[in-house]
Amino acid sequence: MRTPTAFVGIRGTGIYIESDPGVSYVCTCYRVTDIASANNASVVETVEAEHHHAPKYVIDDGRGPRIEPAPFKNHDDQELLLIETLVGSSTPYAVPRRLSRSRTTYY
Repeated sequence: MRTPTAFVGIRGTGIYIESDPGVSYVCTCYRVTDIASANNASVVETVEAEHHHAPKYVIDDGRGPRIEPAPFKNHDDQELLLIETLVGSSTPYAVPRRLSRSRTTYY
């Protein structure tokens, strides 16, 4: 996957990505990703996560590209389960039926 600020290599992995000017949000929801700056391939981090444990910001704001910790935001397990179901797969963890939704509107 590619955004203006990030390359994300995935291997059978659940991910969530948002991109804004100068910053991309990347959540490795489960398994392994290689996250790199789109503008400097030496800025790279491998993330191993079991359940949203290590969201990252990939930032390139004129002070040099970097990868920083980020909060968990804007997606939930119900969305991941829906996407996995559509492609005939499943999440590696159980998704409770009655989770509160992380967002109230969709675009």
